[in-house]
Amino acid sequence: MIGFKEHIELEEDSLDEVLTKQQRIKRGRLMKRMAKRIAIKRKRKLKKRATKDELMNRAKKLARKKLAKKYLKGKDLSKLTFADRERLEKKLKGKSKVITRIAKKLLKSVKAADVARVASMRKKAGGDRKDD
Repeated sequence: MIGFKEHIELEEDSLDEVLTKQQRIKRGRLMKRMAKRIAIKRKRKLKKRATKDELMNRAKKLARKKLAKKYLKGKDLSKLTFADRERLEKKLKGKSKVITRIAKKLLKSVKAADVARVASMRKKAGGDRKDD
C-alpha cells in the first residue's frame, strides 16, 4: 500500500502531466482510500502555526493578486478571455522581484492572520493542549 509521503511525491512528479482515463480512475480509487487520513492530517495542521516558507508563499500569493488587480484596472479576472489571462500571466511572471518585495511588506499582516486563525481553531477545539 502506498503511504502518504509516497503519494505526495507521486503527486509532485505528475503535476504537469495529463492523466489517461485509466490513470484517473486509479488515482480516484487511491484518493477515496486515503480521504480520511488526509482529512485528519489537514485538521491537525490547521491547529498548528504555519512555517516561514508557508507564510512567505501566502504573502507572495496575496502580492500576486494585488498586482494582478492593479493590471486589470477593475476588470473581473473570471471574465477575462484566455488570451487576456495569458497576457496577465506573462506580465506577472516578469514581475517576480516586485512580487517578492511586496510579499515581504505583506508578511507581517499574513503572520497576524495566521496567529488569529490558529487561535480561533484552538478555541473551537476546546482549549490549548501542549501536544498539538
